[in-house]
Amino acid sequence: MPENTATILVSTQQLTSSENKDTLEISHFSISKDGQKFLLFTNSKKVWRLHTKGNYWVLDKNKGTLQQLGKTLPTSSLMFAKFSPDGKISSLRQ
Repeated sequence: MPENTATILVSTQQLTSSENKDTLEISHFSISKDGQKFLLFTNSKKVWRLHTKGNYWVLDKNKGTLQQLGKTLPTSSLMFAKFSPDGKISSLRQ
């Protein structure tokens, strides 16, 4: 494969929540070690100088699911989520 070739990892349909039918606007993302899960940071809010609070979603390509973390918590109140080495979410704070 030639260098600098674009590759689509996730489709727009995969980023559409079944609840509100809107495509997520992603501020930042990370990919699990096995490349099958995507941690998506959306709806970010500035705290001090940086956008560190927001909503987190996990897209699981194997299961075909898009799930919001902390769904019952206030909007844009979560911080610092990341994948642990085993592919689970760690370091999620409110």
